Amino acid sequence: MSDSFVGNRKVCIIDSGYDINHPDLPDGSKVTGRQLGAGPWNQDGYGHGTHVAGTIAAIGSNGRGVVGTVRNGELKLHIVRIFNNAGEWAWTSTLVNAVSTCYRFIHSAEINHIFALTIDFTVG
Repeated sequence: MSDSFVGNRKVCIIDSGYDINHPDLPDGSKVTGRQLGAGPWNQDGYGHGTHVAGTIAAIGSNGRGVVGTVRNGELKLHIVRIFNNAGEWAWTSTLVNAVSTCYRFIHSAEINHIFALTIDFTVG
């Protein structure tokens, strides 16, 4: 898909949050979110959610870091945080609620949507 077609798209990411101050990622005007008991959605002490967001939407042509799949900075992101700063979560119901939240959110707006569920099931 050409970058010119992504301004009307939104990706919902369920993970460990989003570093709102990361210089290689879209700023707050393109990012919204919701926390589900694991801490603020716009912070990511574990880093996995920010990594996933970067894979999807890291800004190109800014001389920093990596380039995301959609690199022009116009993709809208919605972050749902369910993992804490250690990458742990407590309840399956939290995950179900997160999926439901994303589904309702992306279907309530009048834009085209992409839904991304990323889960790190590292067993240590």
